[in-house]
Amino acid sequence: MTGTVIVTRIPYSDIGKIDFAPPTGKGDDTWTLRVHSASTPFLQTVDSPERKTARRTFPVVHDITKDRSVYLVFENSAEAQDAYAYFLYHKQLRW
Repeated sequence: MTGTVIVTRIPYSDIGKIDFAPPTGKGDDTWTLRVHSASTPFLQTVDSPERKTARRTFPVVHDITKDRSVYLVFENSAEAQDAYAYFLYHKQLRW
């Protein structure tokens, strides 16, 4: 969705398991990092302005959810590996 902002709060003290997945299909270059919650679901807010196209007008979106895991998608392996190391480091700080 164009103009959509997704904000997810990931408390470092609540980082559980961390999965790192390379591209899965032919022509798919995206790398995925999934951060699982250790106990409390992560708070996520999705906001989008009103959008107009030639066929219809899409209303403003403001949605708050709580999810057990967060997916982060990266265009290349270097960015995904940096994020993986970042979350792994903060997970280890808990112990």
